[in-house]
Amino acid sequence: MKQLLIKTVEEKANELRKMAKDIWSNPELGEQELYASKLQRDYMKENGFLISLIENVPTAFVAEYGNEGSVVGVLGEYDALPGLSQLEGVAFKAPTESENPNGHGCGHNLLGVAGIGACLAIKEAIDNGSVKCRVRYYGCPAEEALKGKGEMANEGVFDDLDFSVTFHPFDRNAVWGMGTPAVVAAEFNFKGVTAHAGFNPEVGRSALDAVELMNVGCNYLREHMTEGSRVHYTITNGGEAPNIVPDKASSKYNVRSETNKNAETLFERVVKIANGAAMMTETEVEVNIQNKCYDYAASEVLIPIANENLKWAGPLEFTEEDKKLGKELADTVNQELVKQFKTHIGLENDQAMSEKEVHIMSKRFGGSSDIGDVSYIVPTICLSTSCAPVGVAPHTWQSTSCYGSDIGFKGMLYASKSMAGIIYDVCNNPSVLKEAKRYHEEKGLKFIKIK
Repeated sequence: MKQLLIKTVEEKANELRKMAKDIWSNPELGEQELYASKLQRDYMKENGFLISLIENVPTAFVAEYGNEGSVVGVLGEYDALPGLSQLEGVAFKAPTESENPNGHGCGHNLLGVAGIGACLAIKEAIDNGSVKCRVRYYGCPAEEALKGKGEMANEGVFDDLDFSVTFHPFDRNAVWGMGTPAVVAAEFNFKGVTAHAGFNPEVGRSALDAVELMNVGCNYLREHMTEGSRVHYTITNGGEAPNIVPDKASSKYNVRSETNKNAETLFERVVKIANGAAMMTETEVEVNIQNKCYDYAASEVLIPIANENLKWAGPLEFTEEDKKLGKELADTVNQELVKQFKTHIGLENDQAMSEKEVHIMSKRFGGSSDIGDVSYIVPTICLSTSCAPVGVAPHTWQSTSCYGSDIGFKGMLYASKSMAGIIYDVCNNPSVLKEAKRYHEEKGLKFIKIK
């Protein structure tokens, strides 16, 4: 009966490919995903899912099917990135002729659609009686800003889930057994006293001086941060003209660390530096926390099940044309890194694409994801599939090219089958789900809503 999951995904493959390509061709930034959100909502409604919108999160929605058994959430995304407009399937940088400068360099056009494919397969399994569950697809906005799922969590939409599953395009087939850093994002607004910088600068109190002193202080802090912690900043307002002492200046900071507790502690130190900068310049500072994102805490109980289902659903099969494009794209990036990645996953040096290899990733990522917010609420597992050649990183024109091509679509469909298999196995094995919940509780994971 489980093989019917694969059959369903294959039957829906053309529709899923078309949807992924439509979203790729109409890239929208976070909280602006009107086209993608409606496209997915309409499609799920046509396939018999009950659609619910989410108050205070305009481009988010939930599509649900089934009325008994465990409640499983499949997390989807569809936001794009600025400045990554790119033709699909070519191995050179070539923005599209569209006036839209955005691009799907993180593959969220594939990410959400893969989840929809898994939900459609589970719907068929519910209808034929081979599994009992309530399956929900969550259309989640603004992942790139690390805020969509947190805003949804504030509305309580994940609270009654038993577990959740998701996927992210990558350059290999793997289960995410590692963590991703937690983040606190905030804006620091300094207020001083303006003056003529040449005539009477002594009466001025420069807000820009405070911003710069804060940046210097944070750079000295780097020596004393825990391993894996990061502090990134940008100046968002540095004044109007050099001969005017700026009375207003601002900066934005992202503070990352390996756990939510460590990120909070590190952020408190950054705030102290900001207050010190204000004291030194006789200015005032206002701290506005924009959003927080928990670290991703993989469910160790679900890791082996996800690993088994990646193997069960595979292998991936790329054509010679796919492999040729993959090699050409891989040749445009740092070759030392490509070689390192291939060695790490056991891929032959003359192979550009990872097809059969399946891994459990244990090394912590430097990048963050708001999947972490959900992982603090319910047992959660994430997997990745080969949607780009080994060594091609997300957030690049190379990845954008792949994610709009057959390479990306094949990886997406493989992810649909794998996630459907995970849901099928967990929902048909109550003891596994019980153990996953027990493990989650023992780790003390708890999402605290942002007020």
